[in-house]
Amino acid sequence: MALEDDVTARLPAQVILEATNPRDATATSNNATKLTNAVADIQEWFETYAQQEYDSTVTMHQMICVQGVRDLLNEYGSGDRVGSAEFWEKFRAKCVDFSERSIARGRIEPTGSSQTVHSTSDATTIRPEFDDEQFSDRAPFEPRGPRQKQD
Repeated sequence: MALEDDVTARLPAQVILEATNPRDATATSNNATKLTNAVADIQEWFETYAQQEYDSTVTMHQMICVQGVRDLLNEYGSGDRVGSAEFWEKFRAKCVDFSERSIARGRIEPTGSSQTVHSTSDATTIRPEFDDEQFSDRAPFEPRGPRQKQD
């Protein structure tokens, strides 16, 4: 299900009608262009701020984005630039907070182009010294920091 479907499923039809047709008391149908634009904006910014692709099967995604679409439509109708800046800051904060609490799937994963293959954990294979399964008591490197004077 797409975000626009989630919006129409979760919000009352009258709320969407009034939000997509601000200052038009005679409107009888949704302004599809405004709704589509608001949905596209919120989805794009959600994915940017939360570092996750919108997924309609995740309830928190729906809650944040549906509320965002509703509030953005209200902002479009109000024409208040100060309120608009406030809206974006609140929306960004919700997305970032959600991302931090859910450990975003959009994080960078380390990759490499090395052709080497890690040793197996088979006890019969001879392993190189640097590929030990257990650490020994010996310290091959000096500890970092200022050198201690020897007495």
